[in-house]
Amino acid sequence: MSFFKNLVLTGCISVGLLSISQAQIPATTTTLPPSVKGFSKDIWKDGIRYNFDDKGDRFVKFTFMGQFWARYNENNPGTTFFDQAKGNQTDFSLRRVRMQLFVQPHERWFIYSQFGINNFNYATARKPSFFLHDFTVEYMPVKNHLYIGGGLQSWAAPSRFAASAVTSIMPLDVPVYQEPLNDQTDQFVRNLGVYMKGSINRLNFRVAVNKPFAFGKSDSFNAANPIAGYANFSPRDPSFEIGTYLEWNFLDHEYDKTPYKAGSYLGTKRIFNIGAGARYRPNAMWYKTSAGDTAFSPMIIGSVDAFAEMPFRKGGQTAFNLYGAYTYSNFGPNYLRQIGPNGIATGSNLPASHVYGNGASAPLVGTGNSLYFQGGIITPAIPKTELKFMPYATFFAADYRAIKKPITVYEAGINLFIKGNALKLTAGWQNRPFFMTENSKAIRKNMAVVQLQFAI
Repeated sequence: MSFFKNLVLTGCISVGLLSISQAQIPATTTTLPPSVKGFSKDIWKDGIRYNFDDKGDRFVKFTFMGQFWARYNENNPGTTFFDQAKGNQTDFSLRRVRMQLFVQPHERWFIYSQFGINNFNYATARKPSFFLHDFTVEYMPVKNHLYIGGGLQSWAAPSRFAASAVTSIMPLDVPVYQEPLNDQTDQFVRNLGVYMKGSINRLNFRVAVNKPFAFGKSDSFNAANPIAGYANFSPRDPSFEIGTYLEWNFLDHEYDKTPYKAGSYLGTKRIFNIGAGARYRPNAMWYKTSAGDTAFSPMIIGSVDAFAEMPFRKGGQTAFNLYGAYTYSNFGPNYLRQIGPNGIATGSNLPASHVYGNGASAPLVGTGNSLYFQGGIITPAIPKTELKFMPYATFFAADYRAIKKPITVYEAGINLFIKGNALKLTAGWQNRPFFMTENSKAIRKNMAVVQLQFAI
């Protein structure tokens, strides 16, 4: 079945879901604000929240979200599903299911926890267990300006979307290249450690010191594979890792209650921020030299980025959203990692190589330089409804030393906001490269996804 026939199939699913969503939803009425004692009456906006005082300094809040995918993918050459060669696959899956708990028993103390699952599809193990994403305890020694805490957290993120607020991301999915350690030496971008964060005037800052998870416990580690001439994470006892991100707020101030940065405020704020961050760990990588010796190298990540979202229609929430980032990564000689989120392929009938992967994977992380851009426009609401559209496009380009050709990934799609980010439908398309060798011309492959998101 051709890509375009399956794209039509995916589009039909989208139209069906769109038709369900077209029932008019009345505008949100005035509700109990978070600064009033008692339960909030706007569950769409505030989740399940109870304030113990009139100031909102002491509260308990619970949120829930889920993302359902209907997908068609043109598989990379050689892809297999167990012993069956598969040129393409169509499936349904749960991309993410998450539950968050916020507890603030005192204005200076804050507890945050998150549980969930990711990438549950027909190829994964059944009866999955929800696992711990976050658990932190935080104290505010300087009111509204300085916070210190510790636990399982992602405050070491060196760029805006290295820790994304997944309910508000603008495109179909996060820019996963900004999560280069995901399940290699962290647990879905989280580590155990301590952090300090806060703000000075218009500057937001964060710094974290973590003990990475052992690479020897990662699904990517295979003790039978010898050390190669290209770098990989060392399975030895990891050194401490430090990460930081600084961000200047030119217009409205963004507050960092959690480390996860919003992808879109849907035109409710005037945001223009520039940021810079870094992440470092000594002796993180190892490789075999030409002389046959084992050598070690540090992991170094540096990034600069800018984010803007501003209304351009007076009195309305029509807005544009732009983000751009440059990242320098040094994971040692010729390091390259294939990433294909929510994968349903089980293997490949091609010879093993770090240059390519199966399914929907692409070489998104490596030693070298990368650029990323995304942009979208929020349209005015359809009269007498809350329905808004947001077409978007993204572009990723990388110059990694392991591959001698440019790496480019293109994405485009459209969001339908039924109840803001709380109830959202997204149809997205991706075009990615596959390289048979480090010098070969890219073979282009496509993927189309319809996502339904529900969040409170």
